[in-house]
Amino acid sequence: MAGLELWAVALAAAVTLFAGFVKGAVGFAMPMIMISLLGSFVAPDVALAGLILPSAASRMGSAAVGTGRSIWILRDGAPVEVAVNIGANDGRMSVVSGEQLAEGDAVITDQIVE
Repeated sequence: MAGLELWAVALAAAVTLFAGFVKGAVGFAMPMIMISLLGSFVAPDVALAGLILPSAASRMGSAAVGTGRSIWILRDGAPVEVAVNIGANDGRMSVVSGEQLAEGDAVITDQIVE
C-alpha cells in the first residue's frame, strides 16, 4: 500500500473515521482534519490521495450524484443526496424518478441559514 507499514495504514484508517465523525457531527472540516493529520505521518502526496480516494470511491455507486442529476431528500432525519433521472417538464415542474426515491419522500427544496 504505497510502501506504508501496517501501523501507518491502521492510523490512516483511524484518522479517516475520526474525520468522518467530526463531519457528521458539525457538517464540515473532514478535509482539513484528514490532510493535517495524515500529513503528519505520511508524505504529502500520499496524504492527498488518502483524502481524494475515499471520496471518489463513495461516489462510484451513484454516478449521477454530483453531476447535477441529483436531489436531496430527508431520510431518517438527515439530508441524503440521491441520483435521479429527469423526465418531461412543462417549464415549471419536472418528472423526477430514481431507484433510491420512494413515493412520499420529503424533498429538500431550500436551506435556512440562521
